[in-house]
Order: sequence, then C-alpha cells, then structure tokens
Amino acid sequence: MRFWLSIIFLTCGAGFAPALATPYPDSLSFPDSMHVAAFPHLNVRNADRSLVVGNLPDRTAIVSTRLARTGVRETIGGLAGEWLALDDTLRVFDAYLWMADPPWLERIEYGDSQFAWEGEPLQEYGRRVTGRRHIPVFRTINEDYGGPGGDIYELEVIATTGAALNLFRRLLICAYDPVRMPSPYEDQRERFQAVLRDNWDGKGEPLWFSWGTEGGGFTLSLRPNEAAHGGYILSFSSGSC
Repeated sequence: MRFWLSIIFLTCGAGFAPALATPYPDSLSFPDSMHVAAFPHLNVRNADRSLVVGNLPDRTAIVSTRLARTGVRETIGGLAGEWLALDDTLRVFDAYLWMADPPWLERIEYGDSQFAWEGEPLQEYGRRVTGRRHIPVFRTINEDYGGPGGDIYELEVIATTGAALNLFRRLLICAYDPVRMPSPYEDQRERFQAVLRDNWDGKGEPLWFSWGTEGGGFTLSLRPNEAAHGGYILSFSSGSC
C-alpha cells in the first residue's frame, strides 16, 4: 500500500546537541552485525566528527567487530545515541544502526517535490526477524467482540532508546498518510511531524500515535519493556467499528 507524503524523513545529516543516551546494557554485547537504518544513507564522519567522509546506504550490514564504543553521546534529529568508532579512524552514530536488517523502505518520486513512502509493516517485519537474541519475541493478539474486533502485533527488542525511536519513526511514515487526511485533522498532522522531530527519553509514558478511518482505527506505540533491562516493545494495533 502506498502513502503519498510531502514530508522529509530525518536522516543522520541533521544537526546535533549534547544529550545523554541510554547505552546497551553492559551485560549484553552487540549482535554479530549491525545494520544501517537511515534513508537514503548514514553519514560516516572522521575521528573528531568535523567532516563527513563517506556514507553507508540504508540496510548496509556492518560486522560488529568493526565497531567500538567511544562514550561520546549526542542527540541528532531528536534521537539520543552514541558515536561509535568504525575501524578506529571513522565515526558512525548508533541511533541509526539496528540489530537486524531493518524494515525495507522505498521512496517513490512523483510530481513536483512529491514522493510516496512504501515499506514493510510491523506485522510482516516481526515475523521475519524474531527469534534472535536482541529481538526475542513477536506476538499477535486477536480480539473478537462478535462484531467489532481488533488485532495487536508486538515486537520485543533490546536496543538503545534512540535506535528504538528511529525504528518507530520508520514504521510510522509507512503506516500514516498526513497529506490526505481531511482538514479537521490538522492537530494530528502537527503531532505526526513532532514525532518525527522530537526526542523521547524512553521512560514513563509510552510514545504513541493513533489515527482513524471510516472502518476503524490504528495505533503505533513504543514503550519500555519492564521485564527486560534495556528492552522496548513496538506495538501496532488495528480495530474495526
């Protein structure tokens, strides 16, 4: 399904300001490989981060033995994270890395400065990647009330706060269409833009975004997993009237 948008999806080229990020738990190492989750690419910087010296295309796999923590933490585009050393002399920002191949994402150009996002929904992505150490659980909950009903899809992940938020945004831009919503939903469109821009500390209240259609409603949410240190739960729910 295509959703016609006129927004710009945030990538690592945004400016940054100091902030504290939540690191991976000390007891849990990186997976065997990390994958770029930044469309169209992730910037690679020099050791002092003053220059962009290259880029890695979206969904590129990086063997984790090439990565080392530096302890230098920033916020870029509202995503809190840590600069990682890549082969000692280069730097990449870990909020734009994911512990598995991320949901596929395509941008289809049309008209004047218009484009469509097309991507892999949570319910398909969860079935594809679950079962590994950092993505241990995917579950489906079906509810039937003898008329109205609903489905909930939940994916448990072990990730930094910034990386979990980045994946939440990636799933959201392929599920919600702010351009074709009618004018009474202007506040909803503004909230949509805020989710793509603002930081989330990963604590307290879940991050969520809800929208409706004539036949029902949808919610995408991100919340801490109380049962797993450093864990989060990505959830997509749909309900019919």
